[in-house]
Amino acid sequence: ISALPAFLLSLVNCQDRGRYDIRSLRTICAGGDAVPVTLQERFLAEFGVSIYEGCGMTEVVPFTLNRPGENRVGSIGRACPGMSIRLVDNDLIDVEDGATGEILVRGDAAMIGYWREPEITSSTIVDGYVRTGDLGRRDADGYYWFMGRKKEIIIRGGSNISPLEVEEVLYRHPNVRECGVVGAPHPELGEVVWAYIALKAGTPTSAEELRAFCADHLAAYKIP
Repeated sequence: ISALPAFLLSLVNCQDRGRYDIRSLRTICAGGDAVPVTLQERFLAEFGVSIYEGCGMTEVVPFTLNRPGENRVGSIGRACPGMSIRLVDNDLIDVEDGATGEILVRGDAAMIGYWREPEITSSTIVDGYVRTGDLGRRDADGYYWFMGRKKEIIIRGGSNISPLEVEEVLYRHPNVRECGVVGAPHPELGEVVWAYIALKAGTPTSAEELRAFCADHLAAYKIP
């Protein structure tokens, strides 16, 4: 099956999942949003099925994907056949492996433009590459790692913070069921990190406890 991470999270959190026989389920390709590592670990432990994360968008079919036998959990996989991928800085200059940049994609399965929107098309397609608006990095083995949406980066006092990084930490707390991290306006710092959290039933947890947990895994300026 192909699935969104929210759907997979609902399966893991299903209280009576033991009633159902899903032995026919062999492979899951997931995308549409970041798939937390903790969700992948929990799903494998509960159901014995691996999640293969990939990345695509309406304008381009999946351009990266993990594959059986070469699944690097936490990454969005390597480039799909026929896809050329670049990572660039704000000046559209390619960045080195390990550095974060905007993901640009070119291939026969990419769009040729927006219908009757030449100005938006010209700003989105650069030298034949579609600007995804997603941030990523590439490791030495050619695996890509999703680092968040470019427009969703929180800038606190001049420091860039990825909501995804903070969410990954919160999901590791045993009482957190779901969470979402955003930037909230601040009169002096510009923005601060703000987290919305749904707890698992019967697990009362204070904001102070969650912040203390984050402090063990994040720099002080990234704590919600």
